[in-house]
Amino acid sequence: MDDQFKSWIGFAIFIVATVLSFMVNGLLQNLLYVIAGVSVFLGMFFAAKWKIDDAIDLIKNIFGKR
Repeated sequence: MDDQFKSWIGFAIFIVATVLSFMVNGLLQNLLYVIAGVSVFLGMFFAAKWKIDDAIDLIKNIFGKR
């Protein structure tokens, strides 16, 4: 829980720093690329989380039937 919290803080700081740097440069197109990248990252993160949960459920079902 603590490590996950720290990683989320680091990720948030990274996003804020990235967004601020692009806003300072006034490059809206690059900001859109950053938003797209963050969306893809979050999508992969949640997909992996759900896949892990599904795998755990599958293992429980397999061992539960035996």
